Amino acid sequence: MLFIIAECAQGYLMPCKNESVELAKMLVRSAKSAGVDAVKFQLIVADELSTEDYKYFELFKKLEIGYEGFKKVCDLANEINIEVIFDIFGPHSLAIAESLNIKTIKIHPTDFTNFELLEMVEKSKKIEHIIAGCGGAFLKEINSTLKKLGNKKKITLLHGFQGYPTPLEDNCLDRIRHLTNIASNSSGEVLVGFADHCDPDNDDATQIASLAIGFGARVLEKHLTLARCLKLEDSESALSPDEMKEFIKIIRGVSNSFIDRESNTDDFNLPNSELKYRESFARHVVSTKYLSKGHLITAADICMKRSSSASPILSREQVLGKTLSTAINKNKPIEKTNLL
Repeated sequence: MLFIIAECAQGYLMPCKNESVELAKMLVRSAKSAGVDAVKFQLIVADELSTEDYKYFELFKKLEIGYEGFKKVCDLANEINIEVIFDIFGPHSLAIAESLNIKTIKIHPTDFTNFELLEMVEKSKKIEHIIAGCGGAFLKEINSTLKKLGNKKKITLLHGFQGYPTPLEDNCLDRIRHLTNIASNSSGEVLVGFADHCDPDNDDATQIASLAIGFGARVLEKHLTLARCLKLEDSESALSPDEMKEFIKIIRGVSNSFIDRESNTDDFNLPNSELKYRESFARHVVSTKYLSKGHLITAADICMKRSSSASPILSREQVLGKTLSTAINKNKPIEKTNLL
């Protein structure tokens, strides 16, 4: 089953903190209306993310709405029944997430070597699910992070990166299959997902997400903004609420084509509709000539054809060498009741 996240990231930024909180709440309502499963924000604490001389430090300070601000956002989410997920970047943002009873967090690939933070996440009694952003990460970093956390928490290995927006040719969807192999060989609960940062004006944007599902993604992240014309923070690859709703409709339909079924059995655990298809076109054992009662059936006596029999025999081996209890006319199906 596909799990879809509306990525709001830093898109709640407004000139003052109260306005940022209100915009974040609007985004939560829009995400719920669009039909996603969860909404995600970056929980920024500037001092744990960068030094003061970093070019985006002042932006990070403006994005701080703290525990009180995000509590209002989470209270609304709880009221309308949508999950909130936070990107965390250090011990302070992790502590805020825990105090707000957040169950799922996302860690950035640059924190795959931040062993102090990984250890805190591993020991957290509140955090149950970790989305590990793998965009820009090397294989050894992914494996080491999975080894550190994979047996303790539910993990989603999330492929994709924000290219403002990401060019189609840079999505490298085949890497999802590599992550799927890593996940299948893990002893813990590991999923694979795709962070879709395609240009929403590109005609192929929805197809990229559909392909990701086909490659094995079971978690999908897509940016949401209040209105693309407003050009709010982090809106380069975002959809407006109405666009997100249409996107979700399409993607959920595609996802239904990839329902996981146990396929390591001889019959592939075929769905009922496919079993009916198989039965309606199956060939039955049919006589090639008139066969008298008491006749011992040989290979020359039978062939395989479709028939209207309600209880057909589907295998030649089931009749070869058997004796007829009744006579059978030419070109008629042979049924079990016709055999001794």
